[in-house]
Amino acid sequence: MIDVIVYIMIQSFWISLFLLLVMLILRCYIAMHRKSDMKQSLLIIFLPFSSGLYVYKPYDKYMKIYQRLVVLQFIFMFMASLYLIYLRLGVNII
Repeated sequence: MIDVIVYIMIQSFWISLFLLLVMLILRCYIAMHRKSDMKQSLLIIFLPFSSGLYVYKPYDKYMKIYQRLVVLQFIFMFMASLYLIYLRLGVNII
């Protein structure tokens, strides 16, 4: 049972890395299709915590998709952090 939980936590690392890549690609897509200058496009792509996206982009269907990806990213990163806590504490439940 504990092996399955550890496996799920390890896989959540890989899923969270994949979601980070998808979110970066989506930010690039949004910045390219938005008619603005180069400075705002770079701010949308590279500002941390997606703050450039929330400041310079009005709410539309892409923002709805992006917000759902942010929630999924949080869930998987939380599960991955539980694995780090498991390793650090050296919990022996068996």
